[in-house]
Amino acid sequence: MMAGKKPIAVLHKALGKRVAVRLKSNTTYRGRLLHVDAYMNMYLVESEEVGATGPLANLGHVVIRGNNVLYIRVEDQI
Repeated sequence: MMAGKKPIAVLHKALGKRVAVRLKSNTTYRGRLLHVDAYMNMYLVESEEVGATGPLANLGHVVIRGNNVLYIRVEDQI
């Protein structure tokens, strides 16, 4: 993330892009970010749960509560 940008603004620019979301429980989800709100709750589509060895399960639509998020990575910014 670039200095001086608010995290929510970065997420709004990432709408429609593929993201990886790591939760505090060490679970990682990858999918296309369809919606984010002021609490950083996210709605992902075309999503999957990912482990150290690769995809674990195809989930489709996933809602992630913002207070469970450890970090978010926009995949085209890697």
